[in-house]
Amino acid sequence: MFCQKCGSQFEDGTAFCPNCGAPVEGPQEVADAVEKKADDFGDKAKDVASNVANTAGDAANAVYGKVSNVSDAVADKFNLDEKSRSVLPKIICGVLVIGIILILVALFGGGAKSSLKKYYKAVGKFDAKTQFNLTTPKQVQEDVIDEAYDCSVKEYLKVAKEANNALYDGLKEEGKVKFTYEIKAFEKLGKLKKIDEDDDLGGIEDLDDFRDDMESLEDDTDFDASKIKAAYAAKVKWKFTVGGDKVDSGTDFCFVYKYKGKWYVTDAISTSTLAWACYGEDDYEDALDDYSDAWEDLD
Repeated sequence: MFCQKCGSQFEDGTAFCPNCGAPVEGPQEVADAVEKKADDFGDKAKDVASNVANTAGDAANAVYGKVSNVSDAVADKFNLDEKSRSVLPKIICGVLVIGIILILVALFGGGAKSSLKKYYKAVGKFDAKTQFNLTTPKQVQEDVIDEAYDCSVKEYLKVAKEANNALYDGLKEEGKVKFTYEIKAFEKLGKLKKIDEDDDLGGIEDLDDFRDDMESLEDDTDFDASKIKAAYAAKVKWKFTVGGDKVDSGTDFCFVYKYKGKWYVTDAISTSTLAWACYGEDDYEDALDDYSDAWEDLD
């Protein structure tokens, strides 16, 4: 045994510590002491939890009271019946909850890196719509597609979806289709450390360089490169396999930028890159033919 006071070791059954003279607590006494401490801690934890619950409950009651007052005023103004009066507070609370969720998403969700991940996941899923929405600002989508294909965005996305599905379904006949990626670096323009702007980013070093590069999108659209508020550079390694065999792999050096409140991706690979990687492979000829045939509807 060991003394609880000075730590000296002695034989079991000793009543007093031979070193400091302190009374020795047996195993049962120690267990009782530990149990008492645990009970005390548990009581304190219950008190804290109860206080938190009461505070939250009081706040919820206060909010619901305000909502009830508003709903009563609305009900009186529009002469609602009793059934409508009883449902109205719940509707108002639901709208408030949805509003709070949307605010939190706007503040903390859908950031630059999150958008980059969504884009590469969309490539792996052959998801044409998500790829398009993450690479083309909503404000200029109609102009871009009209200029390139002389059709509407809806018509373009229909064909793009059919083409991507045809490629995926055809490749799937040869085995499991798998696209994997890894973000090796993600840095704000102007603060690059892991990415060499001269070799990998075409000399784009900061936000002004990126805005100048994006001015080409202003042709025939209402895009305004000066409205780009922030931009990041990314280094992404990816690999594309079918049936366990590597079809292609590579490293992307791409950008993520913020335009009118949303994040967009540029210079990253797309499903068309995966299609080109399959050319020359006899096993994938049928899949590529179906992919190309679908796009002919826009030619």
